[in-house]
Amino acid sequence: FPTRRSSDLFSTAGSYVYIAKDPASGTVDDQHELYGSVGIPVADYWKLSGDLTWNMAANTWIKADTGITYDDGYLVLGAGTNFTPTSWGLGLSFRLKGPDGQPAF
Repeated sequence: FPTRRSSDLFSTAGSYVYIAKDPASGTVDDQHELYGSVGIPVADYWKLSGDLTWNMAANTWIKADTGITYDDGYLVLGAGTNFTPTSWGLGLSFRLKGPDGQPAF
């Protein structure tokens, strides 16, 4: 059940995912996951964001992400971190948009 809400103050999204047990693909138990995210504008063109994926069956988190994005309608720059119970990472992004707001390439 994906859902999205947004206003001038923040945006949110959430979903529920069911993954059936399939030992052939490495899924040894049924999985029930909740996903939630929030984005908050902090200044002109800047937004902070975060999300969390939760394993309902094991009552533990699977993945968490945080980030900051600059988007002036033509140039999009981003930096973020992602965390799992066993690792973490850092990512950077760069994207150009055309006059219609669509990706330039």
